[in-house]
Amino acid sequence: YNFFLYLYSLGVAIESLFNVKVKKMCPKSVVFYQQAEPTDDIKGFEGLEEKAWLISSTYKVGNTPWVVKAQYQTAETTADAFDGDITIDQYGIGVDYNLNKQTRLYGLLAQQKLDITGVDLEEDNKTVFGLGMEYNF
Repeated sequence: YNFFLYLYSLGVAIESLFNVKVKKMCPKSVVFYQQAEPTDDIKGFEGLEEKAWLISSTYKVGNTPWVVKAQYQTAETTADAFDGDITIDQYGIGVDYNLNKQTRLYGLLAQQKLDITGVDLEEDNKTVFGLGMEYNF
């Protein structure tokens, strides 16, 4: 499970296939799509393939120090060894409050839902929240 999430995160970081700025929706919006397959078969994971997409947006609230952020992403992984698909959906919202050019306070709430075809998971949702402060020297 973490292996597939790692592959997805690596692909997003590299932005290997598709990265579009959607300026009409919000000044800082990104839409991303990826289809990934290993170049060599991995023993036990023959036919491994993943399709993923992400949309992320940031909006500065008028002439205030507030910034609102939102993101949704999904990834579907298949392999010959699986009886079905593994799907991970993640979404999150957050706010930033800029105290000055060097310091910001932030908060976030995110949830992840894991769905494995043919498997009944007791805990298929994970929710996280965070509060923090960032200071840039």
